[in-house]
Amino acid sequence: MNPNFVVKTTLDKNAQFEASRGAGSKFARILTYVLLGIAVVLIGVMIYIFLKNGTTKNLFIVIILLAGLAYLVYNQFFAPKRALQKWEDGMVKNYGVKEIHLTTEFYDRIFVQTNDISQEPIEEGFSGINDFRETEHLFLLQCRHQKWFFVDKAGFTVGTPEQFRSFFTERLKK
Repeated sequence: MNPNFVVKTTLDKNAQFEASRGAGSKFARILTYVLLGIAVVLIGVMIYIFLKNGTTKNLFIVIILLAGLAYLVYNQFFAPKRALQKWEDGMVKNYGVKEIHLTTEFYDRIFVQTNDISQEPIEEGFSGINDFRETEHLFLLQCRHQKWFFVDKAGFTVGTPEQFRSFFTERLKK
């Protein structure tokens, strides 16, 4: 049986970063920015009160707000980059490479993904797909237990990204 689509995907630090942004909750990202804004405004108000009254009784609240702001900034901007560097370091340590090359073949009811390191196929039926998302360069397929499959839009050797999008959208409706 010939596959409907064959896609070559390079899984590296950049693909992981794009996928984590695409797979992450938009609500959580928006909430983080709202909380950052609230913390900045509250710190400004506390500094204004301090300058106006000269009292240090709200200093503890300012310290708590600054700590919360620092945590939000770290969590939003620095932690993802550290996690990606850790992922890459683990790849180099365990496999001697910074990237994995995946080949995914899509059939009528299943898809099979292999990688260039283990060559062991991972098979998944379309009924196991919980979510289908799209980023600038990737299609993201979420299976049970939060497992994600990455499909590079530029990696199609059989079929096109437009055909794939239509094909997969139809499969998820069934």
